[in-house]
Amino acid sequence: MDSADVLTMGPVPENTGSMSTENRRKWRRLEHALEVELRVFGSGESIRAIGSHLSPEGIFVQLSEPPPADTKVRVSIGRTGSEGVQLDAEGIVVNQLAPSDSTDIVGVNIELKETGASWRMIYELLASDS
Repeated sequence: MDSADVLTMGPVPENTGSMSTENRRKWRRLEHALEVELRVFGSGESIRAIGSHLSPEGIFVQLSEPPPADTKVRVSIGRTGSEGVQLDAEGIVVNQLAPSDSTDIVGVNIELKETGASWRMIYELLASDS
């Protein structure tokens, strides 16, 4: 698998964390824009969106109408079908980013649970392209 197996697209929001927050992070966040599908547990809603700032433990997903904090979701990235790989992980919305004077981007930060080795491989692959 190479980075072409992961769909990239769209604008990436600037890093919204403070410098001290970034220095405390276990993983460097990758600012690649990825096509994602977000499924909201309970409602069954499925949303296509742009994910960015990927790490093995989290992702930012741009959404015009983001679910509230503490919402359980499933995030899927990659391609489906025989020619590609799709990776899924469950997570929890930890907070929302609302439009401000510095950005028009709206979305949610998602803490991913039990991502496994495949997510780490995607992270390492994208990190090597950075």
